Amino acid sequence: MQRRKGSGIYEFRKALPRSLAGLPVPAHLRGACPELINPATGHFKREVTKSLGTADYRTASARNAREGSRVQDLFEMAERMLRAGPPVPTEADRAEMAEAVVADWLAFVQEQRFGGDDRRNFQTEEDRRRWPDLVPLTKGPGDFGMEKDHHAVHGEFIEEELAAARLARSEVDVAAVKVELASHLRSLGLTMPENREEVKALLSAAFDARISALEKMAERQAGRETVVWTALPSQRGPKLSEALAEWKAGGGGRDGRKVTALSAEEAGRAVRRFTERYGDLQVGSITRAKAREFRDALVRLPKGLPKKIADLPLMEILKRADLGKYPLRSVSTVNKEITLIGAVVAAAEKAGHLDAIPDFRNPFVDLQLTQAENAAEGREELSRDDLTALFARPVYAVNDRPRGGGGEAAFWFPLIGLFSGMRLAEIAGLRVGDLKTDPETGRAVFQVVSHEGRRLKTASFRRIVPVHPELERIGLLTYHQSRLTDGPEAPLWPHVQFDPERQGAAAWSKWFGRQRNEAGLPRGKDFHSLRHTFKSMARGAGLDEEVHDALTGHAGGGVGRSYGSVPLTRLVAEMDKVRAPVDLSGLTWRPGRPVVLRKAPARVVKKT
Repeated sequence: MQRRKGSGIYEFRKALPRSLAGLPVPAHLRGACPELINPATGHFKREVTKSLGTADYRTASARNAREGSRVQDLFEMAERMLRAGPPVPTEADRAEMAEAVVADWLAFVQEQRFGGDDRRNFQTEEDRRRWPDLVPLTKGPGDFGMEKDHHAVHGEFIEEELAAARLARSEVDVAAVKVELASHLRSLGLTMPENREEVKALLSAAFDARISALEKMAERQAGRETVVWTALPSQRGPKLSEALAEWKAGGGGRDGRKVTALSAEEAGRAVRRFTERYGDLQVGSITRAKAREFRDALVRLPKGLPKKIADLPLMEILKRADLGKYPLRSVSTVNKEITLIGAVVAAAEKAGHLDAIPDFRNPFVDLQLTQAENAAEGREELSRDDLTALFARPVYAVNDRPRGGGGEAAFWFPLIGLFSGMRLAEIAGLRVGDLKTDPETGRAVFQVVSHEGRRLKTASFRRIVPVHPELERIGLLTYHQSRLTDGPEAPLWPHVQFDPERQGAAAWSKWFGRQRNEAGLPRGKDFHSLRHTFKSMARGAGLDEEVHDALTGHAGGGVGRSYGSVPLTRLVAEMDKVRAPVDLSGLTWRPGRPVVLRKAPARVVKKT
């Protein structure tokens, strides 16, 4: 980490390992790790640099550590993929290769028919006067169409090529398609497979594709069929990595929706998985078959893999024989990755990059798997017994403050979640000034707004939430009073590691997960379950849907919901009706007792 002169902004810098630095990048690696590549030379960079976006040393140090871990993972992945070499073609690859062969031949004949031969450009009027025996021309420079003698010669060419292609297929004359096949494999970032059966399938596809193209050309030559021309490679849009970068940048305009850092990271991971398998394809070259094959591969990919396995390329992971001991990922996780790649492609389509492709359809649309009706059980509300067990933990019973709980956040986060329905990221991102007294109602409120340390996903997240009377009784305002000396911009929870770029408190969430397990809560019930519990509490108190949607930041249904807002006076009155299903009347806040972890005594090593 170093500080830039002038601006004072810190930046991350890391040299690439010798195994990569300055080397040419094979085609199959270009999409998997574009930020390691110098686009001007096509070689790996010598070092990676990135602005950390802050002049604050502590914030920069935290970001620098995360960036260092992420980039090191990229280095290791690139080294593994470099050693493994290009992936071999699959059935979807063969189909795409065949489509590309047909497209190239049809592009050639399209140019011939519209552009004609070059005599109209090479022979001037003066040339023709000097050589009167030249065949007369009916087309001049810039005109469309073929001369009659060119049309006849072109027809003979098609007949000869078609006869030769059929003979080559009959004799399995590999030399007839070898150069063309190798060229298309390179363009897809693939290599010829070693398995003999796979080679046979690939050659058959190449022969059939050439004959199919020539037969279409013959039909067109005879005027019996109108060929729908396939988009040329130059018209198939940006590469997937380029489309990802454009999608991350977001739309223009003051109110344009921006991609969150977490969504960008998750989309980048999904795109990297895709390009590990298929290369950095142009968006318009991604077929429906490839998208479906990728989805099915993600379904087979387990969760909870050790890092040394999880960092392997996708197909290498799926070849392992020991995957059965790891649980499969949920359908919702797979669907999220498919949706994110689909969003990247959709952004390229909206930008007009795919207009040249007739009837283009996003290959990732409608590929999501159907969830079972009980798939959402992991986000059930907490029962009375669950809440009783949770609020009997030492944090509440003996006023302990474990180190991982972030000081007083260990006490307040679950209570605020229960009595407000606020998301964990919204609670963790509160500043001292975000808890204030409303002058009109005289009521303490949470102000959930965007600021430098937190960016809200949608407009519905931005809201005012009255502080529940039970939180006031327990002592939230007393705690808030103790934080006022640090100023309104200071974090309300100074001991919580909150990452504004990812909009989360990952370390605190892991700590809460351990608390949940020790309390005996059913698997799958997490902090977000408190939000579901609050929604049920609100319904039980008779609150209208528009009211509890306004409290929890749900968008609600219907266009009319976007006009106007629920008055704060009503929100206050309605919040006072909400009751918890567990008795917390004996709970009162007082500064907690830090739990000090004892260090093991240092081991003395005697010199010999």
